[in-house]
Amino acid sequence: IYSFSIVYRAPSAAFEKDVPYVVALVATDEGPHLMTRLMNIKPEDVKIGMRVVVNGWRTRHDPADQVSDGVAPPLFEPDLS
Repeated sequence: IYSFSIVYRAPSAAFEKDVPYVVALVATDEGPHLMTRLMNIKPEDVKIGMRVVVNGWRTRHDPADQVSDGVAPPLFEPDLS
């Protein structure tokens, strides 16, 4: 995790059930930085420098708790290995 923000106020009704959630800037091992949403972690447990892994992809039509095989930015979760 390069940087992150905890979202407490839903930007629209579609996100109301998701708050609070974490939006993060992830520095990949390959070099690029990706803006993403962190999954499977409490916002208070997120730390700068923590390692994360891709847990799937989601399209704009999928609910927040459902991943998709479609073309979309990857979602990340903590690396527990």
